[in-house]
Amino acid sequence: MVDADSLCRWALRESLTEAGLHVTESAGDGTLGPVDGVDVLVLDATLARNGAMEILQRVRERNPRCRVILMTDFDDVSLARLRPPSESWRAIQKPFDVSRMVAVVSELARNA
Repeated sequence: MVDADSLCRWALRESLTEAGLHVTESAGDGTLGPVDGVDVLVLDATLARNGAMEILQRVRERNPRCRVILMTDFDDVSLARLRPPSESWRAIQKPFDVSRMVAVVSELARNA
């Protein structure tokens, strides 16, 4: 999970761990741990200076099978313009329901 908001990371980490998932996290400050074994990347699309797109590109290069959940502040109309959700990626609008996020991460992880 990559998000600059420490409270968001904490809430997701706790909920995902409680659901039995292993969680690695980053503040999106240029550090990114190993991604080879990562099944699902939860990524804040609004990281400063296009940080999210740089991280996404690095993850896709190192682990092309990784599923991606893009968290965004965009409105529903903007989300609809993105390519349709698939088995490999989803977009979820912030603020989001944590239980819904856990369900989506779990689903993508099962299908990884």
